[in-house]
Amino acid sequence: MTELTLVRHGQAGATPDNYDELSSLGHQQARHLGHWLLSHQREFSTLVVGRMRRQRETMQAICEVYAQAGRTLPAVEVLPGLDEYRFADMLQIFASNHPEHPELALVRACPTDRRRWVALLRTTLAAWSAGTLAGVSESYAEFQLRTRAALSEIEARLPQGPVLAVSSGGVMGQISQRVLGFDDATFIDVNLSFMNTSLCEYRLTQGGLKLACLNALPHLAAPEQRGMVTAV
Repeated sequence: MTELTLVRHGQAGATPDNYDELSSLGHQQARHLGHWLLSHQREFSTLVVGRMRRQRETMQAICEVYAQAGRTLPAVEVLPGLDEYRFADMLQIFASNHPEHPELALVRACPTDRRRWVALLRTTLAAWSAGTLAGVSESYAEFQLRTRAALSEIEARLPQGPVLAVSSGGVMGQISQRVLGFDDATFIDVNLSFMNTSLCEYRLTQGGLKLACLNALPHLAAPEQRGMVTAV
């Protein structure tokens, strides 16, 4: 039996314009995760990451922690199927279709308030998953196919040993949906529940992948680390 450890990227920028890069706190979160993995003697035979900067910077921070301790990790492989959906583009389309939407007005009033983005993103994801968000570059059905193909690629590597994958909340939600079989409305809830640098772990059994933990933050569990726990 071997494991897939799937990680959401660290905290990124405060607005869609700079969201594809880690914030200072995001770098700290990723390093804490690296130290936790190292201290728990986690070894990996495969490292995979999506193409997005926030994903790659998170993986890089983990690798640097291992390198500083003299521990060798395999070369990182880029797996495009782990890329997140283009939420900034989707929000722009939603805004053009619904310019007077009240959730959009709240975001415009204070665009750096991360909490205001969540409600708007939930509404946008609901329209996307229902097929009513016209003009998107990738449909929800296409996103499902892409992320499930990425999962198949990861599963093919698991017999050789544990896999560490860094991605984003939407991809992680799709993988958990694939394993657990919940509906699209639950996917949105799960997607938006993932904390920055949270872990989802799956074990490969004779019956396929089985969930071991979902949205865990063992590396930020100490009381003095509460201020480092973020969702957006």
